[in-house]
Amino acid sequence: MRSDDPDDNDAAAPLPDEKMARLPPVRLPPGVVGAAEWPPSMRYAIVTRYAIVGYTNLEFPIEWHRRAAGFMKTDAGFATVQRVFRLYWEERLERYVAERDALGLTLQDGGTLPMAARIELISQWPDGRIVVHVAIEDERYWRRIARPRDVN
Repeated sequence: MRSDDPDDNDAAAPLPDEKMARLPPVRLPPGVVGAAEWPPSMRYAIVTRYAIVGYTNLEFPIEWHRRAAGFMKTDAGFATVQRVFRLYWEERLERYVAERDALGLTLQDGGTLPMAARIELISQWPDGRIVVHVAIEDERYWRRIARPRDVN
């Protein structure tokens, strides 16, 4: 039997806080960086399926080769990939390329899905700074860095 008294119906309804507690937690797909984790001064993230390797602005575009480089701020996942990139400097190139490609590194732009890009090299300079080199086919990057050309 249904009661017409509004107080009786409200008693059975969950409170707003209870409704939120019943929802499943929001989970991002593996390899997608959540906006809450993104440093405000960095534009791109380099990630594996399981961890964030680092962040960069890819501030040095090389347009004629569709590549870019930038200083990288490392994150927890960097330690898991560092050994592979040392193979490059040890001149073990076949093994380097195979292991680098097996890492499944992706480049993300502001927490969105991965961009059409390939991480080619992450290296450490003698002064300790880390640089990432990326081949980028994604037009989002090239449109962003495009500068107005003089039409004179």
